[in-house]
Amino acid sequence: MRDLLLFENQLPFDILVKLFDMTKDSNQQSASDSIVDLALSTLAKWVPSFGNLPPSKIPPKNVDHLLGLLHDTWCSSFAEIVSFRENICASYKSKWSTIKCATELREAGIKFKKATANGPLFDIKFEKGIMTIPPLEIDDSTEWFFRNMIAYEQYNQGTEPTYVTDYVIFIDYLIDSPKDVKILCDCGVIDNFLGDDTMISNMFNKMTNHVNTSPTRFCYRNVFIDVNEHCGHHWNTWMADLRHNYFNTPWSIISVVCAFILMVFAMIQAIWSIL
Repeated sequence: MRDLLLFENQLPFDILVKLFDMTKDSNQQSASDSIVDLALSTLAKWVPSFGNLPPSKIPPKNVDHLLGLLHDTWCSSFAEIVSFRENICASYKSKWSTIKCATELREAGIKFKKATANGPLFDIKFEKGIMTIPPLEIDDSTEWFFRNMIAYEQYNQGTEPTYVTDYVIFIDYLIDSPKDVKILCDCGVIDNFLGDDTMISNMFNKMTNHVNTSPTRFCYRNVFIDVNEHCGHHWNTWMADLRHNYFNTPWSIISVVCAFILMVFAMIQAIWSIL
């Protein structure tokens, strides 16, 4: 079944329709319509978090092959979101730079949260210091699936957006080491069915080797800009250091409160002694 999604194994979709048509009676519905539904229902299980796969709105005549059909259907709902956000933000956000890994972002006061809505896997948001990321299930089929989707996008680069490529690049920026994987696992963003944080770290660090994306069409450029603006405010970093060093456990909070109360009592006693 995996061979059907290998980039190098793709056959023109119209050939598959003709072959499929040979198995149908003349009274049955159009082969092109039914094969689209059959293909998606069969191949959807390979999609990470496949419960988010939307119904296909792609006319069969516009389908190149099975990998393209699955890719375009999987990305269709996110494509609408990206188009809407670009229309809003295009006038004031253009230049962007890369972000730090999850460990450093957390030290800068950024919190990671698992998205609860059943939306697209790629719909990553950042607002008020909280990065909301849809959950990703990672197992032994995740890497080859992403690699074939990336190969398809790289082949069509320049003519079509690279949603999967941009998503993998985003996750790669978040993950530099197993520590970063653990942070994302602890907040529910990653479900690790491989059982080894190092394997996930190495997987994402290698998948983006020799992969290109358009700086002007990168899907997460506005998220990167907002994250870097947050990290650029020293107040956010100071507050994060304060919470990490002095308020990281209930006992440390109690100690600070007790010290403050004792200081108040000492000041009151000093004032009464003067009076």
